Amino acid sequence: MKENKDRSQLKSGINEDEIFKSPAHKIRTEIIKEIGNSKKLLFSEIKKRLKSIDSLTLSYHLKSLESLLIISNKRYKLSKIGKSAYNLLFNINQYHKISRYKRRFILAYIATVLCWITVQTLVPIVIYQIDPQFSVPPYCISVIIIIQIVAVINYIIIWKLKDI
Repeated sequence: MKENKDRSQLKSGINEDEIFKSPAHKIRTEIIKEIGNSKKLLFSEIKKRLKSIDSLTLSYHLKSLESLLIISNKRYKLSKIGKSAYNLLFNINQYHKISRYKRRFILAYIATVLCWITVQTLVPIVIYQIDPQFSVPPYCISVIIIIQIVAVINYIIIWKLKDI
């Protein structure tokens, strides 16, 4: 048992369990984000930013985060480990944003493909419905060719962007 406890201690004497347990609560996560975004905050500034938290609860959570915080001149700032925790939270948040953008991109891709297929299919049908004996003048052929070229370029660009 003592061996496990020794392994969970970092060289600086900080307990790993405490580090990972500290940001596991939503309020503590918000505290880390607020201090990380602002660099240094007074107790009253943290309380004001978190809005619906009382002083006693905030004190409790700040005490729980003591391994991630440094207090100097009554201002709270992140310690080196606290900055790492902030960066981890920031990266997780960015990952979720990117995932949402990818989902939206896929929907936009599908909509674009459907629009191009519809245009490519309906233009000749509409022209034929208007005048079945219609002899296609050269400019119409060039317009259809241009639509085809733009569609292919669009497919290629979207296909390449999808993997970014």
